[in-house]
Amino acid sequence: MTTASHVPETSHDTSMLPNIQLYRQQLLGMFINFMGFGAIPILISFLWRFWAFERLRYFYLAFFALTIALLVSRRYFGYRVQVTLLMIFLHTLAVYSALYWGHFSGGHLFFLASLLIGSLFLGMAGAIANWVVTAAVHTIVAYGTLVRHWSLVTLFHVPEVAFQSPTRWIGASITFIFGASTLVVLIHALQRRLETSVEDSVHLTQILDHERQRLVAQERRLQRRVRQIRAVSEIINSLSEILDPEQLVWEVVDQIQSHFALYYVGIFTVDPEFEYAILQAGSGEAGRKMVQEGYRLPLGGTSLVAWAITQRKMRVARDTRQDPGHFPNPFLPYTRSEVAIPLIARGEILGAITIQSDRPNAFDEEDLRTLQTLANSVALALANAQLFQRFQAQLREIEALHRRLFEQAWVEQETGEIVAEARGEPYPNRDPYHTEELTPVQQIRRPLLLYGHPVGELQLEVPVWSDGDEEILEGVLTSLANSLMVARLLGSLQSYVRREEIRYRLAERFSEALDFDLLARVTLQGLQEVFGFTEGWLRLDVESLLMADVAETPFSREGSSPSPAEDQGSTASEESA
Repeated sequence: MTTASHVPETSHDTSMLPNIQLYRQQLLGMFINFMGFGAIPILISFLWRFWAFERLRYFYLAFFALTIALLVSRRYFGYRVQVTLLMIFLHTLAVYSALYWGHFSGGHLFFLASLLIGSLFLGMAGAIANWVVTAAVHTIVAYGTLVRHWSLVTLFHVPEVAFQSPTRWIGASITFIFGASTLVVLIHALQRRLETSVEDSVHLTQILDHERQRLVAQERRLQRRVRQIRAVSEIINSLSEILDPEQLVWEVVDQIQSHFALYYVGIFTVDPEFEYAILQAGSGEAGRKMVQEGYRLPLGGTSLVAWAITQRKMRVARDTRQDPGHFPNPFLPYTRSEVAIPLIARGEILGAITIQSDRPNAFDEEDLRTLQTLANSVALALANAQLFQRFQAQLREIEALHRRLFEQAWVEQETGEIVAEARGEPYPNRDPYHTEELTPVQQIRRPLLLYGHPVGELQLEVPVWSDGDEEILEGVLTSLANSLMVARLLGSLQSYVRREEIRYRLAERFSEALDFDLLARVTLQGLQEVFGFTEGWLRLDVESLLMADVAETPFSREGSSPSPAEDQGSTASEESA
């Protein structure tokens, strides 16, 4: 059995994208390393400038501590804390740059960098919040530089270049806010498109992986089925050559156990009174011991074999420890699953075959169908062997009777001639080539009966007919009817073997063809070899086949509909021979 995990149907489920979050974390780590390790040498080089002003020393130390915290955040802090520290780092650089060099400085670049990174790492809600904070900080910095009396401005000793005209600051602020808003929206749209594309790729990859696993499982099942068909064909071929019932049942149990790697196989036949199922053959040492001890099961009991015989149906115990119908057998202590199949031939119940495994749930539906087919063949072969055995016994009886009648007729002939010679009387000649004293011929017509039903007629013209001749003719007709039955049964068995061989050969070829065109070509070639036709076609509706296959897979999306092109028609693959 094949199991598959369910894929979420929604196209925007973040749980579908664990890899995207992993990529975000990796990209965030790259940004942190680049910004942190890049800032340390710059801070060291600017140490003399900050240290010259006592009030800037605290800012320098705080910024240096922020840089160190940013670098160690990857190891000791979570994802959102890392993003927050990176945003604070960028905003600090943006504020310092804007205050020191004015609105044409690199401050806008740091502000835009914070918006870009926030949109990438915080999602839409985080990007909006980051945009609001960035716009507020930018406005405050612009206002502070214009007023000139803001404490932060005096703290940084802002040069005169930063105090540009209010018009330029206002224009720069409006341009920045508009550009930042556009950037946030575009980044979010691109991010959602990327997530959707990645999700579709993940979904398609999982579907392809599921299909690959399903094809592998189907190939394994097909190979297993081919091996089973080959085993059944070999067993049937060997059974068609055995006409001794005792030899046949032993051959059956041994071959089934070896070909199917089973724990135990046994064959039961019913007694004439239909009271017991008697074990006739069993595989392994345990089976031989049970046969020697005369192992039997009452048909009125609750065993699987008794139930299968009385109900004329297959009975399966997938777990013998939980099935009340399983009969515990001390000779077979490791049985965990069992199948009992009745042996029925021409409507007559002959017995049952029990097949056991030491694994629970060892038999699937394909196994059961294969075993049922094999049981039908075994029943037919066993019935033929029993019929042939009865025919041989009747033939020996007829030969013995014919020999006695011939001897009796010879004695009567000799005695009649002696008596006639003693009396001096002529004795009638029974030689058919002596035509001088032939009496008028008699027409003898007798029906050929098989199980009480007429299947033919025998007509003879004889000069003399006696009761002894009638008895001999009846024996011959009985032998002829039995021979006809055996010939018919052997013919049906050979026909069945031929059908199984054809199925096996085609199945073996199918297992090697895994695409539609090759499968169609192999099918037509195989059928042409069997039936000898001169021309044939096989048409496969590939579009419908694929749509049916997708409809069965658990990965198909709900609510999806075919495209107009798909509604207009389907593509067909046609192969001819």
